[in-house]
Amino acid sequence: MPPDSSPRLQYNAVICRYNEIATKGRNRVQFETLLVAGIRRVLSELGRIRVLRERGRIFLLPPRGRLFFSPEDGDVLRTRMPNVMGLASASPGFLVPPELAPIEAVITQTFPEVCRMVSQRIAEPQSIRYRMRARRDNKSFPLTSTQLEVYFAELLLPQFPRLRVDLQAADLSVQIEVRKQRAFVSYEHIAGPGGLPSGVSGHVLALLSGGIDSPVACYQLLKRGCTLDFVTFHSSPYTPPELIAKVARLVRLLNRFQDGGRLVVVNL
Repeated sequence: MPPDSSPRLQYNAVICRYNEIATKGRNRVQFETLLVAGIRRVLSELGRIRVLRERGRIFLLPPRGRLFFSPEDGDVLRTRMPNVMGLASASPGFLVPPELAPIEAVITQTFPEVCRMVSQRIAEPQSIRYRMRARRDNKSFPLTSTQLEVYFAELLLPQFPRLRVDLQAADLSVQIEVRKQRAFVSYEHIAGPGGLPSGVSGHVLALLSGGIDSPVACYQLLKRGCTLDFVTFHSSPYTPPELIAKVARLVRLLNRFQDGGRLVVVNL
């Protein structure tokens, strides 16, 4: 969902998903710890967020003393979370008990606002393409994943006549995840870069020029969990200062994905 049409809701949690980390064995905790450190780094302005870890998932909760993330906090999440190496995706949403009644309550309360925001960018009489995705890891939950999807489709479609089911290219997507100790409802999907968390691999000195190959190579190293410092060469007064300024801008862009790599400029 585009940021300008994101619902202005007060979420009480954020679910963080990873892919490659899930393949790790006994050292998975080390990878998760560095992923959490990367998340805390990019979200430092939100305060000391609380963290719950479950197998395959990391939940972020507001700092102590707060029940919700504000809409402004949501803007920070959408902007900063794509910069966390090791993160596959994140979704701000609502953490509730793993029972049908609280799941239905939160959807009933929040879906009208989400539908209103989406409808603002889709002119009538065009339909709003709708998708419900449910995942049930808690096998004691009375409904299967498919039954959950059908249940809420039958609940929502009659109330919102502009909705049309489209599982491939939805304008409005509802995700439900039912786990053993909690359930999670979300409407947004923030894509991350994937890969491995920053700091899990070695420290690298990377040669950076003003071309396209070296910054792409640096990004791929960052994605493999390396931390980088950068070196570039110049031959003043023959090298124009604009080239050094360009390299410095590239360093600032790459440093979004790590904690402050340095640039060393060597005069030949």
